[in-house]
Amino acid sequence: MEKQLPKNWIEIKFENIGEATDFVANGSFQSLNENVVQKEEPDHAILVRLKDYSSNWKGNFRYVTKESYEFLKKSSLEKGDLFIANVGYPGKLFLIPDLGQPMTLGPNGLRIRANSISSNIFLKYYYLSPQGKEEINKIVSGTAQQKFNKTGFRQSIIPLPPKAEQTRIIEKLDILFTQLETIKTSMTNIPLLLKDFRQQVLTHAINGKLTEGWRKDKKLEKIKFEDIEIEREKLKKLKALNDGKKSFTYKNSSIPALGVTTKGINELFKLPNSWDWVSLDQITWNISDGPHFSPTYTDEINGKRFISMRNVTPQKINFEDCKYVSIEDHNEFIKRGKPQKGDLLYTKGGSTGIPCLIDDDVDFSYWVHVALLKTIPKFIDSKYLKNTLLSSLCYNQSQAFTHGVGNQDLGLTRMINITFPLPTLLEQQEIVFRVESLLAKADVIEQLYKELKAKIDELPQSLLHKAFRGELTEQLESDGDARDLLKQMQDLKEQTSQVVKKKSKKNNEVEGILG
Repeated sequence: MEKQLPKNWIEIKFENIGEATDFVANGSFQSLNENVVQKEEPDHAILVRLKDYSSNWKGNFRYVTKESYEFLKKSSLEKGDLFIANVGYPGKLFLIPDLGQPMTLGPNGLRIRANSISSNIFLKYYYLSPQGKEEINKIVSGTAQQKFNKTGFRQSIIPLPPKAEQTRIIEKLDILFTQLETIKTSMTNIPLLLKDFRQQVLTHAINGKLTEGWRKDKKLEKIKFEDIEIEREKLKKLKALNDGKKSFTYKNSSIPALGVTTKGINELFKLPNSWDWVSLDQITWNISDGPHFSPTYTDEINGKRFISMRNVTPQKINFEDCKYVSIEDHNEFIKRGKPQKGDLLYTKGGSTGIPCLIDDDVDFSYWVHVALLKTIPKFIDSKYLKNTLLSSLCYNQSQAFTHGVGNQDLGLTRMINITFPLPTLLEQQEIVFRVESLLAKADVIEQLYKELKAKIDELPQSLLHKAFRGELTEQLESDGDARDLLKQMQDLKEQTSQVVKKKSKKNNEVEGILG
């Protein structure tokens, strides 16, 4: 590995570059329990934990008394110290900020202080790098709770450049990381902007603005509700006959009445002349839900697919983790409504108000938390209805009609009163074309955003990897050799050791004279 190091770099154990201590360095568990008083209310010193950093230092600190702080003097903290978690989330780290009062190290972390041949900031960047993380992983043990001890940490290997190059690496990383944060901040609004754009498209689609120019000079006549009602009755009667019913009683559809049948809609705003307001009940000939009990499940080989609310998204039905019921149960469940291409699913339990178009003939049944909407194709385009139900106008109504707290439910008898604008079938199809075109452009932008974000998220590790391979900054002859730093450190240790020995010898002589 030595050969892979950049020129004038050395590999060095942490114990030669700094010191690591922890909470238990102050004494046995018994003495810590006897001498350390932790408090929830403010006191002399803050007991710094990983939790405080994770909550962005927003309070709920734990404190210790002055006596406890003095007992914990071996792990007291200063601004700029490096904290590395060694239990629970091994390797998670941060620099200690100035919290405005004395600070001391809490359990489950190490206090790291670099000596004169390096710096805490350099060590922070190293242990954030892939190389540093690999060193941490080597000493981590445990499965239920991962951890490492300070003895193992002291043996971790660090690639050390000359001091001047360390400074350049830090400066370069500081600049690049600041630029990355600026880019990330500028990108944070993109998902919200796309969401707002999509909603604006749907809003303009159902208020007539999207096809305002298209309608010009066209002679469009309103859809006659009497014609819809006739077609609705015909389809209902046909189902009754197919079900083998000898008699059939038709019930007229629910007509929108602001404040009477409606909820969650403030006004029936002015529409283009060829449009009118309609209820969900008026343009569907059947709305049903699944069994109101939990069925007995079976395996894929012996059963039919059975979905619940969690399998329904605006984009598609997700069958990947669906359940399966017996063929007998399946056949019984679809008697109320058999899903077919062109129908819509609409969530009515849990996360309510989510529509999904069935765009293929797939054999499945559905639970009580999903409604099946069978439209009247002569008068409404299923894609138009899906887009309309996705609009804030309809979604807000679905939420207003949803009852319950723990078990939320958008009941069928309430759902049918969701009210929205209905243009001619020809204009519906034009609206669908324009909406799909605009939303497709938004999807392209979103995909580009996701790809760019993924690359930006990977950049810090890439930069750190390069930094500790010596590829981020230039190696200069004037920097000297890191071996000289190590020699200086060893010389300093030797000098310190000799001073200690002299003091010890002198003390022994004094004790001998006095004795």
